[in-house]
Amino acid sequence: LIVMVVMTTTIDMYINGVRQSVQFFIFSKKYAEIADAIVEESGIDEEAAAQAALLAADTARLMAELTAAREAAEAVGADTRFPDEFAKISAEYEALLKAQQENPHEDYRNQIETLRDSYLAMAKLTQAMDMRERIVEAGLQDVDPENFQKGDAALEQAQKLNAEGVAGNQLNEQATIAYDAYFSILAANYETLCQSQRERALAAKEKADSEKKGS
Repeated sequence: LIVMVVMTTTIDMYINGVRQSVQFFIFSKKYAEIADAIVEESGIDEEAAAQAALLAADTARLMAELTAAREAAEAVGADTRFPDEFAKISAEYEALLKAQQENPHEDYRNQIETLRDSYLAMAKLTQAMDMRERIVEAGLQDVDPENFQKGDAALEQAQKLNAEGVAGNQLNEQATIAYDAYFSILAANYETLCQSQRERALAAKEKADSEKKGS
């Protein structure tokens, strides 16, 4: 039996301060018996340890999803279109981070999921409203009136939920219905939309050239 003792010091300035630990590396063919004896003598609850490890892994996964959802909402301009609602969610996000630092062993999964869904809903609602504006600007609302009305009905419901402070899955569901309906219109009329954008660009260029010649 060979026992090697390694002294380590870990400094984590951001979260944990100074932590010192002692690690024992045991090399033996009877490693299983030794591990069982250590667990038995130390009184370690294997089930509790496994649950704690599962909680930590699940929390890390959800935090990654929350961060991605927040970045996605910012990328589509949800913070600009809905500044008050976005600021409220972000305040809850900051409060969650602070709580995790102060009590890292608590279960925050429900809060994380709620915030993640809120950011996703804000992103989808912003995208749906942007698409509707593009459809109206291109004059495509009468091309597929069924989908346009479907999108408007869902968008109206989503905006109502948002005004009432309802976030998460309910808002995301209605925003997604609106988004999908508007997307169908844009996808089916992509060439028309491109032509409309080209015509606007040419008209803007001709106007600029004319003003330049006139000056």
